[in-house]
Amino acid sequence: MNQIRRRVLRHIGGAAAWAAMLPHASHAAQDGFPSGPLRFVVPLNPGSGGDGSTRFIAERMGKLLGQPAIVENRPGGDFIIGVQALLSAPPDGHTLMLLSATSMVINPIIHKDLPYDPLRDISPLATTANGTAALVTGTGSRFRTVADVMNAARKDPRSVSMGYYAQLYRVGGLMMEDMGKVRFSHVPYKGFTQESTDLIGGALDVAFVDAGAALPSIRSGRLRALGVASKRRHPDLPEVPTLDERGFPDLDLLIWVGYGVSAKVPQARAEVLQRALLQVVSQPDFRAYTSQNGSLEVLALPGKEVERRIAAETIRYRRLLENAAHAA
Repeated sequence: MNQIRRRVLRHIGGAAAWAAMLPHASHAAQDGFPSGPLRFVVPLNPGSGGDGSTRFIAERMGKLLGQPAIVENRPGGDFIIGVQALLSAPPDGHTLMLLSATSMVINPIIHKDLPYDPLRDISPLATTANGTAALVTGTGSRFRTVADVMNAARKDPRSVSMGYYAQLYRVGGLMMEDMGKVRFSHVPYKGFTQESTDLIGGALDVAFVDAGAALPSIRSGRLRALGVASKRRHPDLPEVPTLDERGFPDLDLLIWVGYGVSAKVPQARAEVLQRALLQVVSQPDFRAYTSQNGSLEVLALPGKEVERRIAAETIRYRRLLENAAHAA
């Protein structure tokens, strides 16, 4: 835990430093920007972890910039619907979008005809938090361990249903298939809420989910965490082993989130938004929010660093997926 706290404080300090280096909002926005409500597009259903953090951030950014903030949920289509909503809006800086590894890294790898290019069409402002995925099942499930899941899948291929509501989580399932030499029946969902309902009710066997979003259901005894997809155990789930401990090396699904705007937005306006976003992320109440909601750390990387991370992750996931035996 001390190591995690040090990393949190380091990233918060970095956010404050970057915010201080950017032009002041009143300087960068001599054209009166923002002149109307800020619109935050969230490619997830209401109630998800990303939706909750966006509402927290949007309210505070709106206050900093003197405008109301509206959160618009546009789930489905592997986050493509949300990206299209961003890119179809006027590129005046009033529309932002929640970004993630699915929209910025995974989609370009798995979709041949993706209607956008992440780093050509979208300008990342900053990341805000870093979490991890967990493999979960309902507490009434026949599966009590990862080994139970794998043994059942080996005995009867495709008999185990594996849910996902973002392509990053589907990648986790494909990697488990490849490493364990099994086949799952992959079931897509639009969001965590319906997926968790099916897990709890027994209509779905297992799923990779945002560990933070699943924490309330795990703590209340409705979901059972079988493993976490990270190099270290989750501080809020210390009794749950990592998948690396269970024989799945490199199955490390980091769930970073951040925000971006259309690449056509004037740089001065993007800088106003970036400064406000980093100011929000640098505050103690945001650190408290991320801690209470299961994120591993505040991760305040400004735009250029986000682009470098996207490039590095694209190389990593492309290699992993090329090695995976995709389900037919």
